[in-house]
Amino acid sequence: MSRNPEAGYPLIDETLCALCRRCPAMNACKGRAILRFERDEAPYVDAARCQQCWVCLHECPYNAIVRVRI
Repeated sequence: MSRNPEAGYPLIDETLCALCRRCPAMNACKGRAILRFERDEAPYVDAARCQQCWVCLHECPYNAIVRVRI
C-alpha cells in the first residue's frame, strides 16, 4: 500500500483518550502503528508504520483519534 502524505495521519488527542486497558484502536491497527509504552500514558501513532487505513478512527470509542494533514 502506498502512502499518500496529503491524506494525513492519525493523531491521538491525549485530552480525549481514556487510557483504555485494552485499546480497541491499537488492537484494530493493521500496521501495528499505535504504540504505548506506559499504562498511564496515552498511546501514539508511529507515522512510519501507519498504513493510512483509518480503522483506528472508527474503533476508538472516545473519538480521541483525529486525522491531521501534514
